[in-house]
Amino acid sequence: MVTLNLTIQNVDVNVNVNSITLAANASGLVYKWIDCSNNSAIPGATNQSFTATANGNYAVVVTDGACSDTSACHTITTVSLHEQAALKAIQVYPNPASSFITVASEQTEIVALTLLDNAGRIVYQAVPTNTNYQIPVAAVNQRIVFIAP
Repeated sequence: MVTLNLTIQNVDVNVNVNSITLAANASGLVYKWIDCSNNSAIPGATNQSFTATANGNYAVVVTDGACSDTSACHTITTVSLHEQAALKAIQVYPNPASSFITVASEQTEIVALTLLDNAGRIVYQAVPTNTNYQIPVAAVNQRIVFIAP
């Protein structure tokens, strides 16, 4: 007769979501935040909390000694929405554009301009010298772009 004493250790993988910041409930453990779209680790994201820099689905792998578990994926869709108040004074036209995209502002100085594609990759950056800036459509390879202040 063989007797087996088995201890099952649970790892708390619950996550609190506050706007664009996710925080693992368990404290004092080892954390690895991952992008759920491809299950890849996010470089440098090893703290108990993680602030998303792009919209997407994120989870955390929590390790307590030899035991690891992965949280459910959490969808973040509000990255950059908190910046929209500053963008209200900025106009982007025409839509759709054929030769130039104009970015104009009468109330806000545009100090930097970044265009992102739908995967969050930078496709164009500029430091405008005035409040009415034109971007050649050819410079963004006719991709769908988002403006980041």
